[in-house]
Amino acid sequence: MQAAGTLPASLQFIGFSDHLLLFETRGLAGHQLPYVGAAFEYPPIGGYIAALVDLMATDRFGYVLGWAAVVVIAAGVVGYQLAGIAGGRPALMYWALSPQLLLFAGINYDTVPVAITVAAVAAARADRHARALVLFALGGLTKLFPFAAVPVQLLRGPRPVRAALIVLFLVAIVSVPMILAPRGTELLLFYPTGLEANVDSVWGLLRSVLLSVGLPADPVITAVTLGGLLVTYVVLLQGAVRTRDPAVGIAIAVVVFLLWTRRYSPQYALWLLPFFVSGVTELTHPSPSASRY
Repeated sequence: MQAAGTLPASLQFIGFSDHLLLFETRGLAGHQLPYVGAAFEYPPIGGYIAALVDLMATDRFGYVLGWAAVVVIAAGVVGYQLAGIAGGRPALMYWALSPQLLLFAGINYDTVPVAITVAAVAAARADRHARALVLFALGGLTKLFPFAAVPVQLLRGPRPVRAALIVLFLVAIVSVPMILAPRGTELLLFYPTGLEANVDSVWGLLRSVLLSVGLPADPVITAVTLGGLLVTYVVLLQGAVRTRDPAVGIAIAVVVFLLWTRRYSPQYALWLLPFFVSGVTELTHPSPSASRY
């Protein structure tokens, strides 16, 4: 509610909302739909959800409230899944009471792709390879990080080439409305080349140093981060595929993407939290049906 301006001015420093920032700076406030009349810097499923929320909202308060409902529901889904994966009520309590969830869930909609990713991890651990791949692809179409798990899951399952073609077909079908939209193709180059390092990232510090000495900061950082991501991912991929528990390999893949991203945000902690919750639950409340982290 801070983001919607309902708190007193003295308390406005408490929170921040990327939802409201996009609403007021990208044209969504005038019902200019993502990729159509407004630039939108997230993958298609995130944009489609934003379009629905925007169409239902009449003002900034309604828009933030709509996203708050989406985030809360997704967080509940994560908790429910963790309870099933990692030993019941303790896992649910660790997730629900974590400071990261309280402080960062409202900044953006990361709980939505996190919920999809947790479902994909559960499917992978149950040897349901096709379901896991579909879910990882859907998660990546919501926010890019789950795409990191797709090669890991492909190499762990049977017929990886056929499975890869199915994943590509799914990605293409879901992305068609975005790609055909007037401003949809802007997103295709935004992540590899247009995403600038922010002040919260270590790359933001490097960017400031390079600019201060007159060097072309953005091309250098883009080359370093993309190259570092590729090398690190390739080096760790074999080990990630061979882990006894697929969740460990998936966590490795996702963390590699998080480490090399040029734009850091505090809510990225939510991507690590389910793995941490499962691990802590296994240590403190071991049971035959608990996770294998």
